[in-house]
Amino acid sequence: MEAPTGQSSQDEERCLELHATELETLRSIYSSSAVRTLPSTTTTTISISIQIDLFEAFRISSEDDHSSSSQDSDQAERSMAELRFLPPFELVARLPSGYPVSEAPELKIDCEWARLMDIGRGEEEVGRIWIEGTTSNGQDGTIEGQECLAICVDWLEHDWLSSTSSPLLFRNHIPSESWDRFRAHNRRLMKLEFDNQDFVCPICLETRKGRQSIQLENCGHTFCRNCLQEFFGLMIQEGEVRKVRCCDEGCKQGVGISVEELESLVGKNQRIRYQELVQKLAFDTDPTLGLCPMESCQALVRPDPAFDGSRSEHLRVCNKCGYSFCFVCKKTWHGPTNKCSIPYLARIIEEYLSLVEDESSLKRIQIERKVGGKSKLQKLIDEYLEEKANQEWKLSHTTTCVTCFIPVEKIEGCNHMICTKCQTHFCFRCGLKLSPVQPYLHFSDPESGCFNQLMTLS
Repeated sequence: MEAPTGQSSQDEERCLELHATELETLRSIYSSSAVRTLPSTTTTTISISIQIDLFEAFRISSEDDHSSSSQDSDQAERSMAELRFLPPFELVARLPSGYPVSEAPELKIDCEWARLMDIGRGEEEVGRIWIEGTTSNGQDGTIEGQECLAICVDWLEHDWLSSTSSPLLFRNHIPSESWDRFRAHNRRLMKLEFDNQDFVCPICLETRKGRQSIQLENCGHTFCRNCLQEFFGLMIQEGEVRKVRCCDEGCKQGVGISVEELESLVGKNQRIRYQELVQKLAFDTDPTLGLCPMESCQALVRPDPAFDGSRSEHLRVCNKCGYSFCFVCKKTWHGPTNKCSIPYLARIIEEYLSLVEDESSLKRIQIERKVGGKSKLQKLIDEYLEEKANQEWKLSHTTTCVTCFIPVEKIEGCNHMICTKCQTHFCFRCGLKLSPVQPYLHFSDPESGCFNQLMTLS
């Protein structure tokens, strides 16, 4: 259907009156700042700022245009954000002199995210709204339209994205600054909405505005700030850091709050004390945790799961200073095959074995956690006792070569020994190096402690 091109001055005046009426209607529905008239010499031009509320959090996805072309699209790197509010966009409506009676409005949408999203163009849809609202004059067949801008704005607000599903997909890679704008706008409106809502605090049971409350990030439960501030402050003061968590009885998350949230409630000093207490609690209850031996660091060091179950389970690498050390002896890491210093292990194991379990259980527990737990300590004890027995046997059954220092055992024969490794001649009884030319002088010298002891067994 086509509208007639000619119109009387009376029709033009009527249309101008309808322009003014519709503009006033729009400003009454929306704010004056959202509806503006733009300068124009021949037509009425209106700019309307439209804010879309998705009413539920939508995941916004962008396929990274830097991903390799050889990759499957499902495996392409994506950027994700969860938003409920998208930034406002502009609807510019040019109202011809014959609008709304005989001419349709010229509509243009200026929207950053609509240009990038995989959704239909809004101009085509809102353009049909005026046509669908026209009526035919039965006498002369002319077409008469109606005001449609308010209907167009309402459609853009509530129906434009109604056919889309989460996630909303961007066709192209989005610059990081655009992501930042989207997220910042969403946070701002979410906070504004939260600040103006009423909440019943589960602690004091009083109704508070959102601006007087805090919603925990991890679980979403809301409390008034004063209640959490007093409760968390008291728990930190008394050292009950396990209770610094969501206070809702039905909370199934069972997690603490973020350090940023905690600091906003109790201040920096209390937040620092809380973190120190949490570290101490972890250190006291988890035998696999240790402190970095570097005096200038002293950070809490956790085991690397990749090394669990092997000799390298004793390896610790401090994430703060990068120092690699042995969890047992606290020395620089000596590798998985080299054992810890025997004197060090001997001290702690002998001390542990000397303690009576019932009377000195606390001291035993402290030693157990020092080396990573009771099972690991028992393993070290078994190795130590085995090594100790080996050393005692070597002392009583072997003599160390005076040149190459390898232990030599005598099975039978005389006490004149020749090292099979370095060919050194030595006395098995006293370890003295002997002359390879006349080795037996040592056993025939009355001044020698081995006089006449060539064939003795000890």
